[in-house]
Amino acid sequence: MPSKAIKVCVISPGLPIPPSKGGAIETVIYESVQFMKEVKICVFSEQVKPDDVIKINTDNIEYFQFKSNPFILSLQGFLNRIAQKGFFSLYGIFFIRNLISFVKSSPDIIHINNNFYYIPYLHRKYPNSRIVLHMHNDFLFYHRWLDNKYKKIINLADRIITVSEHVKEQIVKHYRACEFKIHVVHNGVSLKKFRRLSKGDARLSLWANNLRLKDNDKVIIYVGRLCEEKGVTYLIQAFREICHENKNAKLLIVGSSWFVDSKKTPYLNELRTLSAGIKDNIIFTGYIPNSELNYIYNLSQICVVPSVFNEPFGLVILEAMASGCAVIASRVGGIPEIIDDGKTGLLFDAQDSIMLYEKIKSLLQDVEGRERIVNNSLQYVKGCDWSAVAKKYEEVYIDMLKNKA
Repeated sequence: MPSKAIKVCVISPGLPIPPSKGGAIETVIYESVQFMKEVKICVFSEQVKPDDVIKINTDNIEYFQFKSNPFILSLQGFLNRIAQKGFFSLYGIFFIRNLISFVKSSPDIIHINNNFYYIPYLHRKYPNSRIVLHMHNDFLFYHRWLDNKYKKIINLADRIITVSEHVKEQIVKHYRACEFKIHVVHNGVSLKKFRRLSKGDARLSLWANNLRLKDNDKVIIYVGRLCEEKGVTYLIQAFREICHENKNAKLLIVGSSWFVDSKKTPYLNELRTLSAGIKDNIIFTGYIPNSELNYIYNLSQICVVPSVFNEPFGLVILEAMASGCAVIASRVGGIPEIIDDGKTGLLFDAQDSIMLYEKIKSLLQDVEGRERIVNNSLQYVKGCDWSAVAKKYEEVYIDMLKNKA
């Protein structure tokens, strides 16, 4: 145990923390920092209202939300698109300037989530701080002509945390020399928020009534953003076949095009068009707060994660498992690291709606097999609580400060 609390500055990639507007990374940050006992945490994020800086104190954690306004957000979005082409110093420049105005002295550790663009700026400003780059996605070497710039930035990071072996492999594939500083720490789940509920739970009954679900309905759920890479079109295609055989089948599509902000998009229109003819069996719920999701999972027998891109992890999978859903997911990215095919869930080939249909059909028909998968999943997630994740982060911090070379 260190003689004094380690001061850690945690930087969000964009959305507010506490996560009032959703966001998987923001959830990871918020849930994990609450269990850190060896460190004193300051969390920095942006708010979406043009107010003064919001400060929230809880125990050993301080949350700072920096003000922003529509014009600045629009301008920053434009600058970020330029920055991603190689002008890294422009990325999030207004946010970083706000942060520097608040953080007068060097923290022991700066923990940057995803936005590696910040590293050179912060390294110059706080030369005595140790830097952790936490990659939740695999876009670090997205533009091959920028490989040398990416490598220079990686060299400035003292440690790299990745959410899966898949993300680590993508980094090492481009830059093997950095492998020694990479630590894989899977995301976790709150076993208090996500758990099996009794059928007599009053709020569970309220949600069932609101969604017009009946006791004999066979409910399949999707939770996530409604965008092309999430593969919802293939789920709807598979579900059409399920409906032909089971009139009581219902599909809950939970989410919007962009977290809490629901915007009409061509893809969303495509999903609604694809639902024609079975619209009575498909319920688009829109965005549902994380605090309410446990009830929706508990109303469902099967959760499908049909991603067509290399999903880096899949937080929804752990939430669904902890809530008692049998999970079917595409065999991409880091998902096979979570699901032991046939034991804690079922895997299918991405974009293969026929194979997905067969997997859903098998779980609906084989009730004993489905319950066996659920029980195995419940055992698996016992080791995935956020307290265990937070401990691993702290181990990285302490090791980094002890071994400065």
